[in-house]
Amino acid sequence: MRYRATRNYASWKLIIIEGEVMEIDEETAEWVNRDSPGTLVPAEQPGKRQQKPMRNRMVTSPQGDRRIR
Repeated sequence: MRYRATRNYASWKLIIIEGEVMEIDEETAEWVNRDSPGTLVPAEQPGKRQQKPMRNRMVTSPQGDRRIR
């Protein structure tokens, strides 16, 4: 099964880098998630629609002087 790494992980058995998508057996994935919960999540299937990223709502410049006079 294909899994995506949500964080970095290292052990004597394997090294995983955040964002990496890999094909590993379910037994190994369960072992990694028991050791570090939430590290591996099932990867998106190619036919599924990806969620749109959140828009950046940060103001790039100040809106002028906001002092009360």
